[in-house]
Amino acid sequence: MNKDVKSFFSSLLRPDEFIACAGRFCEIVSRNGPKDPYVTGKLQDIMNSSLSLEATVQAKKTALFTDDLTAKDEARNEAFCSLYSCIDGSCGITMRPDIKTAADYLMEKIKLPGNRIDRIGNTKKTGAIMRILESFKNPDAQSYINLLQISDLVTALTNAQTAYETAYQTKVTAEGKTVSVSDTKTECNEVGYHINQLFNYIDGQAQKDPAAFANLVSELNVAISDVMALAHRRRTRAKDSNGKASSESNPTAVTTNNEAVKAG
Repeated sequence: MNKDVKSFFSSLLRPDEFIACAGRFCEIVSRNGPKDPYVTGKLQDIMNSSLSLEATVQAKKTALFTDDLTAKDEARNEAFCSLYSCIDGSCGITMRPDIKTAADYLMEKIKLPGNRIDRIGNTKKTGAIMRILESFKNPDAQSYINLLQISDLVTALTNAQTAYETAYQTKVTAEGKTVSVSDTKTECNEVGYHINQLFNYIDGQAQKDPAAFANLVSELNVAISDVMALAHRRRTRAKDSNGKASSESNPTAVTTNNEAVKAG
């Protein structure tokens, strides 16, 4: 039987990507999904297991955080806030429907798993910014970015994120410390299991009532495609650089259902 919700291959994800996509999935289902007890409970399970994963990752990264990384984190905060403020301001330009349409579209893409960027953990922040920048590459987003004349702000955020990741990887290499799926296997498996269960349920309901679940399935599939594309591109870059997949780009697989978290 065909599935409405796309397959979600968790074995390709890094822990920070797990945290980011779990938050995005929960936001989509909370907004568009049914409010029955099963969905409510499963969303709580995903959030709890994601918080446990983030705590483990943050604990392992604490020793790596230095004044230089703190400065680069503050720089990406500022770059994000500048971009966010510009888009947010354009949402209020009702006299220019084209400007408002562009800003509203981009505002949906730039949402964060929290109210303020400085209150988001660095692991979740990195995953969220990566997801935002990836979503800005699609043709519609590029067209709207050009219309609002904010390409310089997008570039500034891209550069700030790259500078942060470069500094982090440099320190990881120097100290021989990193956080991989093998370090967080229990927590990653738990997040993946609950996502799998939720997707199974949503897919079953969508098979029964396609119209009622059309928006939810559509948004979930976009989110799944985004994170899978990001993971595939990162893995390809690692292979191109090293001649083979590195330990980070090809981590210990997180399996919950036949080597993949599948919808159904």
